[in-house]
Amino acid sequence: MVRRNDYDVTNSVNTFNSLWVVPTLTITPTKTVTRTNPVAALELATPLPQSRARDDLLVHSASQWMVSDSAAASIWVAKVQDQNLRDRLVLAMATASAERDGLNAAAFAMNGISSREEQERAAILIVQRWSQDSPEAVASWVSQFQDSPLRDAAVQNLLTLWTIRDPEAAETWLRDLPAGSLRDAAIAANIHALGNRAGMLISQTLPGTTLEEPRVAP
Repeated sequence: MVRRNDYDVTNSVNTFNSLWVVPTLTITPTKTVTRTNPVAALELATPLPQSRARDDLLVHSASQWMVSDSAAASIWVAKVQDQNLRDRLVLAMATASAERDGLNAAAFAMNGISSREEQERAAILIVQRWSQDSPEAVASWVSQFQDSPLRDAAVQNLLTLWTIRDPEAAETWLRDLPAGSLRDAAIAANIHALGNRAGMLISQTLPGTTLEEPRVAP
């Protein structure tokens, strides 16, 4: 059972049910409910027949709850029986909390997601969010990855964001890395990131210049 906060159950049920009369209106209107009371939204959505719309609502509500009460949300999601749905929920919840608490978000994703593919996706999404606030901590975490395409993609995502925010700190981290595959991957990622940054500066300086915005690795 999801732990409830104080809210008007009758009014919430009536509002929620009215939104499900027209399927095309399902997700957008209920975002208001999930923002203001994600626990209520989860209690109302969970008994509904399985559908993409219901699962989307569960994912959005759980993400909101993870930000406001990560302990309770983590206990709830561990009890979800559908493994594919649980993986999707954990991925979204970890991503939502990564900017504020990246290390715990990473541990939550790696321990809670069963699919290797979804674990790798979660790692990249967490790097993208976490790097905006604590790139040094992300660099320490990524340095523990095994030599793999995942680590290369994570490093590229990190440096793409870090060189925009603090290029000198990013350069110092790269310079202090010992020789090896991580340093090689970081150098390649840094060259790519600096190219993106130069493109941004040129497009801002020269009127009429159209260059693509820097993109993180998939």
